[in-house]
Amino acid sequence: MARPKIEKFDSLWDILKEIEAWGSVDEKNTIYRGHISYQHKLRPGIFRSQNERIKNNERIVLRELITRHPRDSSDDIGVFEKLVRMQHYGLPTRLLDVTYNPLVAVYFACEHQSKFDAEVIAMRVDTNHFKYFDSDTVRCISNLSNLSQSEIRVIKECKSSSDLNKSQAGLRLTDFVMQERPNFHPRINIDHLKDFYLVGPRLNNPRIQAQNGAFLIFGVEEEISSKSSGFEIKRIRIDKEKVAVIRRSVELLGFTESTIYPELSKTSDVLRRKYGIAGT
Repeated sequence: MARPKIEKFDSLWDILKEIEAWGSVDEKNTIYRGHISYQHKLRPGIFRSQNERIKNNERIVLRELITRHPRDSSDDIGVFEKLVRMQHYGLPTRLLDVTYNPLVAVYFACEHQSKFDAEVIAMRVDTNHFKYFDSDTVRCISNLSNLSQSEIRVIKECKSSSDLNKSQAGLRLTDFVMQERPNFHPRINIDHLKDFYLVGPRLNNPRIQAQNGAFLIFGVEEEISSKSSGFEIKRIRIDKEKVAVIRRSVELLGFTESTIYPELSKTSDVLRRKYGIAGT
C-alpha cells in the first residue's frame, strides 16, 4: 500500500495561507514554533538525549549559575525566571521557546539549512493550560529543577496528590516553593506536575519582546504530542530545498538575525560578518 503523499510548502505565502486557513479560536491561545528539521520533537533541551548529563545535574547547574552570577539573577522572580535566564544563555532547561508570531516561527524553521525538511508547528492551547510567570502552578513545576532525578522519579510514580504530598520528595518540593511564597498552601496537585503549560513571562527581556515570545514549561513528562490534553497541533512541513528562499522572504519583512536577537553582542556579530571584520 502506497504511503500518502506528504504536503510540503515551498513559499512563505503558502505557509501563511495554511496558517490562516487553520485559524485561531477565541477562547484558546495560538502559538508557534519553528524547527530546522521536521524530525525534532516538542521536548525541551534538557530532555534531549545529548543533554542527559545536564538533566542528571539540573539542580547543580541551576545553583552554579546563581552562585557565579548573583547580581544578574537578583531581580528574577522565582526559579521560573532563573530558568528563562538559563535558556537565554543557551543552557538546556525544562522550558521550550514559542512565539505568538508565525513569522518568527518561520524564521527559526529556516534559520539554518538542514538535510531534512523544516517545520513550523502551530498549537492551540486551552485557557486552563495558560499560566502567568508568578502562578503557583508555574512555581511548583519550576522548582522540580531543585530536586534530584531520583526525587523526580518518585514524584512521577505518585498516583495521587495525597501520595505526592506525603512523600519525602513532595515535602522537599513544597519547601522550595515556600521559599518563593511563604504563604503557599502546602498541598501540590500531582496532575499539574504531570501536565504542560503555556507561560506568559514578564516582558523584561529584549529577546522575548523582539520574538513576541512565551514558554512551554514541562514537569515530569518530557514531550508534548498530538495526544496531550489541552493542545491542538498543526504541523506545516517546509521543503528543504526552499529554506533559503523562504528565509529571504522573511528577512524582507524585517525578521532578520539582528531584530530576532536584539542584544548588542548579536548585533556586533552581524556587523562583523557584514563588513568582513577580523577577530580582535
